[in-house]
Amino acid sequence: MLIKLDLKAKTLTNLVSRPNPSVLNQAVTFTVTVTSTLGIIPTGVVTYTIDGTSVVTRTLNSHGLAIYTESGLSAGKHTMFAGYESNGSFGSSKTGELVQTVYYRVLLPLVIRW
Repeated sequence: MLIKLDLKAKTLTNLVSRPNPSVLNQAVTFTVTVTSTLGIIPTGVVTYTIDGTSVVTRTLNSHGLAIYTESGLSAGKHTMFAGYESNGSFGSSKTGELVQTVYYRVLLPLVIRW
């Protein structure tokens, strides 16, 4: 009898955005950090999902970070999460939900009195 064990290190995945809230057409940077329960920095890729649609995949750097910058979000609230895809040594994980709020840019008239 042959028993196959799938021993992958567990991972924890965290997502933050800066700035949040943002204004229309402003660049927003989404940063994912992936750590392992063994203290070893995972390798592999992260897929970003905005409003239920996968939008981009980024490779983790040597610090376990994946960075994505977006400046085309429409005004309103956007639900976002990111998922770390399993590789041979590390298990998959997913971030909690992040809500990115985008406001319209309000331009106030400049009144100059003489």
